[in-house]
Amino acid sequence: MRAIHLVAVVAVVVAGACERGQNKPAPLYTARAYLEVLPEVALQPGTPSIEWAGSTIEERLRTHAALIKAEPILIRAMADSEVQQTVWYRESPDTAVARLRDILRVYAIPDTALIAVVVTTYDPVTAAALANAVATAYVDDHTEFTRRVYDEHLTNLHAEKEERQAEIDRLIDVFSSEAGVAPSQGEQIRLEELVRELTRQEVTLTNQFRAAQSLHERLQELQEQGALAEAPEVLDRLNADPSYAQLLKLKSEASAGLQQLLAQYNEDHPAVIEATERLQTIEEQLGEMTQLASDIALVDAESNVLELMLSREQVARELEVATQEMRRIGAATAQLANRRAQFEELNGRLARISEMIAETKLLRDRAPTVRLQQRATVPTEPSRTE
Repeated sequence: MRAIHLVAVVAVVVAGACERGQNKPAPLYTARAYLEVLPEVALQPGTPSIEWAGSTIEERLRTHAALIKAEPILIRAMADSEVQQTVWYRESPDTAVARLRDILRVYAIPDTALIAVVVTTYDPVTAAALANAVATAYVDDHTEFTRRVYDEHLTNLHAEKEERQAEIDRLIDVFSSEAGVAPSQGEQIRLEELVRELTRQEVTLTNQFRAAQSLHERLQELQEQGALAEAPEVLDRLNADPSYAQLLKLKSEASAGLQQLLAQYNEDHPAVIEATERLQTIEEQLGEMTQLASDIALVDAESNVLELMLSREQVARELEVATQEMRRIGAATAQLANRRAQFEELNGRLARISEMIAETKLLRDRAPTVRLQQRATVPTEPSRTE
């Protein structure tokens, strides 16, 4: 009877303990993932942009935060493998999106370019998996959408570019027929581009020639003053030669050794004489290397001046030929002034379309404008209890 009574007492105590455990508030865990909204690219007028033109960073953050909570993003997040492995998802996949919406918070962090994706639930692993899934789903969706829209823009721009080029080609044919001249297709455009390029080269070569000439004159002046060895161009050449550094080291050692001998013997002592001759030999070698470096620096400077002068003259001749040819074509088509103005307008539009294509490609390549700045980690401490 005592044994039965003892078992009954133990059962009552255990049952009471279990009941108190069931009534204890369950802990909630909060996980946070962070998205960064990248700075908006400054575009020239007419270039398409995915972002909201003229909007402030605060407005962009609020818009992104609202889109993150959209149902397509949440549905995409539910396809995440880590989410589908959680008990939270498996207990009711059909209601997962609705349940996620109840435990999800998305907000912009003031004075930053960050958006917090926050999930609070009873399981810390589930909280982190859901936060990361939502953040990743939005970045992936935004990337795909951005690139898809930019691809559509590029298709339209390429089509417009082809239309403008066809108009230009037709206009060139008109020039040829009415002016009695038959330039090859795009000849005038090619020449204009060639003249611009040759002009740029001539300016660059002129500046380089002047700089090289100034350097040569400076080295000549230093040579006349006997100070060419101190020129930076000579010193740089010497310092780059390992054998020069080795000679400097030998000179230092020889000089130190000579001083030690002089402290013991007079100048006529054989050891002193030998050390002196060794030092003189090293100094002569250094002098020869310095003279050679000075000569090379002067010759290089002179050669550079000559080379640049010849290059500039060659470019000037090519520029003159191209300019004369361009004038010839221009004179032959002078009577088509009105059509020429139309041609310039079309050509400018074509150049602008090319710029827009280049800018759009850059925008597409830098997509998305939102990136995952920090993944959510599994929380180790509950945020609150219920």
